[in-house]
Amino acid sequence: MSLTAETIRQRFINLLKINEALTSETDFDALLNLIVSKSSELLKAERATLYLFDPATKELWSKIAQGHSEEVIRLSLGHGIAGYVAESGQPLILDDVYQDARFDPSNDLSSGFHTRNMVVMPLHDREGKLVGVLQVINKLVEEGPFDADDAELLHALSSTAAIALQNARLLEEVQEKERLNAELEIAADIQRNLLPLTMPLIEGIEMAAFCRPAKVMSGDYYNVMDFGDKVGLVVADVCGKSVPAAFLMALAHNTVRMSMQHSQQPREMLRQANRWLYNQMGDRYVAVTYMLLDLKKKRFLVSNAGQPTYPLLVRNGVCYPVEQGGLPLGLVEDVEYTQSTRSLNSGDLILIYTDGVVEAVNSARQEIFTFERLHRVASECTGLNPQEVIEKIVKAIDEFVYPGEQSDDITIMAFKII
Repeated sequence: MSLTAETIRQRFINLLKINEALTSETDFDALLNLIVSKSSELLKAERATLYLFDPATKELWSKIAQGHSEEVIRLSLGHGIAGYVAESGQPLILDDVYQDARFDPSNDLSSGFHTRNMVVMPLHDREGKLVGVLQVINKLVEEGPFDADDAELLHALSSTAAIALQNARLLEEVQEKERLNAELEIAADIQRNLLPLTMPLIEGIEMAAFCRPAKVMSGDYYNVMDFGDKVGLVVADVCGKSVPAAFLMALAHNTVRMSMQHSQQPREMLRQANRWLYNQMGDRYVAVTYMLLDLKKKRFLVSNAGQPTYPLLVRNGVCYPVEQGGLPLGLVEDVEYTQSTRSLNSGDLILIYTDGVVEAVNSARQEIFTFERLHRVASECTGLNPQEVIEKIVKAIDEFVYPGEQSDDITIMAFKII
């Protein structure tokens, strides 16, 4: 039936109002409900259903069905009326859905609702990608069957709906990212509080430490414990980066700290920590260097659990790596660790660090910082205090990496014997 000029004008006004409402709504769930209610209202139908396309599963899904309980319906592409429209990209007008072999009556049977006719429209975004399918169901009897004018009106509404959905989804993603970032910042603050706020003042030794994560949260860890005439120093690196590594770092922090209190001998401390961590780490592990400074006997003892970087003793401008091997904590249930002993002289500088130092990457030249560069910088640190030593090393790393970004967590502890 042909539409009167007044009917066309009123339809156009209604469409403009609906488009304005859709583009003003930024809450995704509210927008879904609005599209459904306004499309059935515009076409003077009993109800509507909006299916959204999930590119990951190649399925249509909907939890918006007027008059139904909120139940998620899933359809594969090509299945049912909506699946056909999604796959073909072509709209449909059906005067009697039960005469169409593509119609699935199972929803009618489960809900008690009787579907008579429908107009079905695909939704595409600005780039022509499928967003979903909109079904308007059961034209009011007094209004007659759906026709081409209804399809054209629904097409106009669907174009706006698709853009509004895309904008709302993008906004939701931004808000979720901001929320996660805020939570990460809180978690990062908690994590930073696990590290010593200041280095203890101990007669006969100067100390400084530096820890900079590659992302918001770090998998690196360091700690110092004053045992009187001895000082326990630990640097650890948990397998992985960011949030997963940070959670394991907190676990390792508590375990290593308890082990340090139970046993000052480095090899025994690592053995005990490994046994406690074995059943808690899953397929992860933590690399640890533990050093015990004996200030009374002027020596240090050191054990290594999987750290690929060995402590560095710098004496009179010459670097002496203290090589010591061992399995990371958490891999094998019972491990016997070894330890090395070195004498200490006044003026000796000791560096303990994670692999983020020597494996810092200059992506432009496809090079890593290397032990050789670290040794060269460290050998030039005679006369500097530990804080100045760390600043010099970090500056050298940053200049090497520039213009790229830090790719791994970096932790350095520096100690100087007075």
